[in-house]
Parts: sequence; structure tokens; C-alpha cells
Amino acid sequence: MAGYLFVAPVVIGFLLFTFIPLLYSIFASFHELTDFNYNPGAGNYIGWGNFQELFADPNFIKSITNTLYLMMGIPVGMVLSFVLATLINSKYCKIKKPYLIIYYLPAVSSAIAVGLVWKWLFNADYGAINQIFNTHILWLSDPRIVKITLIIKGVWGGIGGTLLLYFASMQNIPHELYEAADIEGANLFYKTFKITIPLVKQTTFYVLITSVIGGILAFADNYIIVSSSSANTIVYYLWNEMKKGNYGLVSAGSLFVFVGLLIVTLFLFKFLHVGSGRKNFSSRKLKKGARA
Repeated sequence: MAGYLFVAPVVIGFLLFTFIPLLYSIFASFHELTDFNYNPGAGNYIGWGNFQELFADPNFIKSITNTLYLMMGIPVGMVLSFVLATLINSKYCKIKKPYLIIYYLPAVSSAIAVGLVWKWLFNADYGAINQIFNTHILWLSDPRIVKITLIIKGVWGGIGGTLLLYFASMQNIPHELYEAADIEGANLFYKTFKITIPLVKQTTFYVLITSVIGGILAFADNYIIVSSSSANTIVYYLWNEMKKGNYGLVSAGSLFVFVGLLIVTLFLFKFLHVGSGRKNFSSRKLKKGARA
């Protein structure tokens, strides 16, 4: 009984604020609703009408392509985080903690405060970036540039957390492997691609999963920073429709996002998830490759 009492707040919170709203959103996606108070006698069941209207809207299709475009910053951020983690973890870096703290600061800062700072930095008239380089680039309003602006900000904001995960994973790699590679004459390139990358692949998989989910659900940067509709994401599009009172349409879009996330996550688990790198690591392959 004591155990049930301890888990009861979490279970009740999940049922009230996650599971029941999820079921109601599925129900609402097949009805035409102007508010969330369903009237059984109103005859507002429209079947797949919300989904048809959703995919007939060019703005929604554009929001999907924008979201996918912005997610191109994910591999860039992962590569930069890995390189920085490798440099900090190397024997040549004597002071590690200050670097980790500095890079991790964006991850613990307020999203609104950070967004406002970047909005000021990218301002076309008085922003620091244009002032420093003596240019007049419309970072936040030019449709050709605004998505690149969001990618730059997203990479900057995500490096800290990913770097910390990679650094912690690298700390668990036995130094004997690198020493054996040095004895065999392996260079930095070989040690990176044959030792470090295989042994941190579980961290890479975790970072990829969480980054893809975060990329699909992107909203804050569009809301705070961008002053152009050319970079609207899926969630930002649904938020705008919610303000118009199209709750049935928004529920259908939310269900689409939910199913899309489920499919993408299952796909990544099915085709990319692998076992521990240590189990698959062969010292014989190391020596053979080092001699080559």
C-alpha cells in the first residue's frame, strides 16, 4: 500500500494531463470543434474531414518542409559536439571543467531570454552581427536566410548538452585501447574512427533520437525570434490554428505529429540501434588496422 501511495501522484498526473487528453485529442480530430466542450447533439462528426483540410492547406505542407529543413542542423550540431568533446577529453586539455560549464550554459538558460538575445543579435538595423561585419543582412525576415538563422541558433543552443553526453561517454573508454593503438603506430584518424566513434555509438543513438523528437516539436525559436512566416514549423502552424479556434483541425494535426514521431522513433530503433560498442570491439582488428 505504501508503494502504491508513493507512485499515485505520478500515475494520477499522467492519467489527467497526458493519457486522457491524448484520448480526447484523438476523438476531437474526427469532429468539427470550435471549443473543447463537446456537444453530443450538435452533429459535428466529420470523419476524416479535418485531415483532408489539413493536407489541403499549402501552409501546413510548407510547415512540414520547413521543419525537415531546420532539422538539417542536427548532424552539424552532433559533429561539432563530438569534435569539441574529443578536444576537451584529450590529454592536451589540462583544464576541462570551465570549458564544460561554458558550453553547457545555453542548455540551462531560459529559452525566452536566450531567444530575445539572439533576436537582438540578428536584428537587421542595429544587431551586433551586422554591426560587426558592417552588413545589412535581413536575418529574421528574408525567406532565403531566416531558416539558416534558426539553424545557427539551434546548433549553438544544442551543442552544450550533446557535448556533455559525449564527454561522459568518452570518459568510460579504457585508456588501454588508446595505448595499444599508440604502440601499434595508429594515428589520430584511426583512433577516432576505430575506437572512439564505435564505443560512443550508444550515446550517438540517444542524441539522435532526442534531437529528432525535439526538431519535429520545434516552436520556441519561431515564436520568439523570427518575424517571417516563411520558417513556420508544424507546431507553430498548429498554434496559429488554435488561436483561430480550429480545435478539431489542431487535434488532427497533433495526432499526425504523434503518429509521425512514433514511426520515426520505431524506425530509428529498428535500423540504427546497435548493441554495446565494447562487445563488438576487437583488439585483433585494432592491431591489424594499425599495422595497415
